[in-house]
Amino acid sequence: MIQNDVAATEKETSLAQQLDAKWYAGLAPYASFVARNILWNTFAFNDNLQGIDEVNLRYAILSPGLDISFINDARQRFIAESAYLDDRPAAPLRFLTEVNLGVLIRRQTKQVDTNEARNLLQDRIRTIFAAGKTFNLIPFAGGAYDVADDVGDGKPNLVLISYDAETVRNEAVTVPPLVENIYRHQGNQGRFRQLLNNLVFLVADDATRDEMKNKMLYRLALDAMRSPDRLAQLPEHQQEKVNELYKKSEQELAIIIQQCYRHLFYPSRNRLEVANVDLAHTAFDLPSASERPGNGQQEIVKALMDNQKLLQPNSEPPAPNYVRDQTPLKKGQITTAELRAEFRKDPRFPIMLSDDTFIKMVRLGITQGIYVYQSGNLLLGKGDPYAEIKIDEQSIIFTSTYAKEHGIWPRPAVTKPSEKTETSTGNLSDGDSQPTTSKVGEKSGSYSVTSTTLSNHDTTEDSGEIPVTSTPRPNLFKAEAPLREALTKIWEDARSAQIKKISLLSLRVFDGSDGFKLLNVINTLSSADKQVKLTAEYETTNSSSFSIEFAGEVSDAQPIRGFLEPQLRAAFETHLEITFTLSYVNGLDINADEPEKITEKLTRFATGAAFVEAYVEAC
Repeated sequence: MIQNDVAATEKETSLAQQLDAKWYAGLAPYASFVARNILWNTFAFNDNLQGIDEVNLRYAILSPGLDISFINDARQRFIAESAYLDDRPAAPLRFLTEVNLGVLIRRQTKQVDTNEARNLLQDRIRTIFAAGKTFNLIPFAGGAYDVADDVGDGKPNLVLISYDAETVRNEAVTVPPLVENIYRHQGNQGRFRQLLNNLVFLVADDATRDEMKNKMLYRLALDAMRSPDRLAQLPEHQQEKVNELYKKSEQELAIIIQQCYRHLFYPSRNRLEVANVDLAHTAFDLPSASERPGNGQQEIVKALMDNQKLLQPNSEPPAPNYVRDQTPLKKGQITTAELRAEFRKDPRFPIMLSDDTFIKMVRLGITQGIYVYQSGNLLLGKGDPYAEIKIDEQSIIFTSTYAKEHGIWPRPAVTKPSEKTETSTGNLSDGDSQPTTSKVGEKSGSYSVTSTTLSNHDTTEDSGEIPVTSTPRPNLFKAEAPLREALTKIWEDARSAQIKKISLLSLRVFDGSDGFKLLNVINTLSSADKQVKLTAEYETTNSSSFSIEFAGEVSDAQPIRGFLEPQLRAAFETHLEITFTLSYVNGLDINADEPEKITEKLTRFATGAAFVEAYVEAC
């Protein structure tokens, strides 16, 4: 107790000594005065005489040359962090022989590396929501380019948004900008997404985000206290308590993660009132005690089924006549592959987890006389026995009306097998031309910029520039993520490193439209020298090419924006690189609220969907 709180050996420092070094350097050891007076009064013989109140403690320390305000400050700091003070209500200031476990855990929590906690929390989130075979998890998507617009292995995509990038407030539910951007577009060329009914979004709740992060810190603090050296300093019953709390923290962390990630956005024509895209919203609540707290997809499946948005293999198929009227099949014919793709494109339909449900729907349509199926020489209609239904570009579904009008069904009366074959084959070749597909070019359209003032990063291969090298500067922090998340990481890492001020902030924007939006916003930031480096290239549909490079004040780049925006929209191939550099002569105070104000201003007036690289150089 004495070594921990009052005075330690030469190799270690006690709490009082730590407080003196941190808050009262060059002054009298106020914290040590407080600790020693409490210690001597703890030695009183009877229990009711042990300890000292705050008033008498002040008088016991006060002497010429000592400031009473520092005495009060030292008392408050020591009480808040002491591990052995009696913390029972109305108890005087006195030490106990057993450590105050709650205070000890809180002190250890403050020493946890926030970067390590962030990484472990993200790993735990991945593990929880990857559990299950229903969805393909795409964790912490930073933009449309992270979410492929293809069928893949046939499972729908579960797009999980980072808790530092976007959150949802319960009192005002709206579609986050990052979610809207991913739902609208694919890749990094701004092309529109086709498979709009093949993905759902999971977003964190704003009210429980901090609680989730604190629960991770709490678990890591308990893990640190379980080391043999640390446990040996505790009495046996507290050792058991630490191990018990650590085991419980695993389930508590899993539960709070699922309670935080409770906002689900899914494709639907019954969109949110204020939404610009066909996305509906539902929220699910996980009880504080759950049989399977580590299976995150279980609650998502239940929520989608409750909203009639999900069809499992054993579910009843949709009505064949409704499918006919809401798809290109209403024109008369469609391949089974194209019709199956409609369920991945049209938000009006439920999401099918298995092709078995689709095949049941086709069989039901044939049985009801709504569909006629043809694959090669096989022709299947009402009254025929079951046969294999294939999902490919060679198998065709006809409406019964179309099949009758074109002599496909009922089967024509034939006397020779060859004639029958010719009739069947002729019907297959008439009419439809098969749809063609084109593959998106491999060349990336993301926007990247090298900064010669920050580090020795190389330019991208597409730019063709010679890499610029410079001597790495100390205390350089980096984050690559959506804008809000990237800035949040920078502030947290700088504060963890006990940085007081930063002198330079650089935003490397990958999305051209976001870069143009940030031009206006960054120009309004005060107390900073604002520079921008912009490189743009585009190629027209006639193979004409144009390139431009600008470096200078942000305010001088506005005319270039007015020229480039319409040209880039009309171009066949584009490449845009934008880097913003904010220099603070007197430094930006990292411990004030200005960093958070900058974050809110940039993400509110520009976009919450920007994917950036941010660098901070400490003063």
